[in-house]
Amino acid sequence: MTSVADILRKKGEFTQTTKLVKAIQETLEVSSRQAYRQIEKAEERKEIRKIALSNRSVLYGLPSWPIEIHQKSHNVLREVPRIDFGITQRIANNPFQKREFPNVGFFLKNINRFPIKVRVEALPILGGEKLGFIQDRKKYYNGETIWGPYDYNEGIINANFYVPSECINSPEELTLVVRVIVIDPFNREHIKIKGWTYMPAENDWFSEPKDFSEVFDS
Repeated sequence: MTSVADILRKKGEFTQTTKLVKAIQETLEVSSRQAYRQIEKAEERKEIRKIALSNRSVLYGLPSWPIEIHQKSHNVLREVPRIDFGITQRIANNPFQKREFPNVGFFLKNINRFPIKVRVEALPILGGEKLGFIQDRKKYYNGETIWGPYDYNEGIINANFYVPSECINSPEELTLVVRVIVIDPFNREHIKIKGWTYMPAENDWFSEPKDFSEVFDS
């Protein structure tokens, strides 16, 4: 039987009481009174965690989501989410094998003690000219699709996409800039941006130290 903790795990974020009750009703096909009782029992068994905010509203989450709430700052997260992400030609489960360009690997890991969701935007720049976001059938790399939720130490290690065909034999320098929009449990968005330049002879990438924020401003 699906538990209250299972429902919260699927939602992937701290949830207000009324929204959690509604989710329980829809999932377990019970009355609101029974849903409230399910929450009480789950809390008694310490399967879920209750957070009371200064505005008297209540949020529920999993015990493994140790969110610190700053009561004097409108109850937002004190901690800015941290992630590890990057691109690579190496295949995660076979580090001695490389992807054949223009196929490019992507990895991402949540290193916070709370769940996150993300949106990813991958932008190739060839000879200084932006080629537009990577387009794939499921819209994973143009910022339209939400990935996750990912709990602590979870993520994806073997994602991949293809850069545009004009990059394959071009003598121009290719830089790939990736912007990850991290969505915390309170649906706040935090932006992380990194860039890499391709080295054709090595079929590899080196990390650029510069700030690429302005790439997305124009």
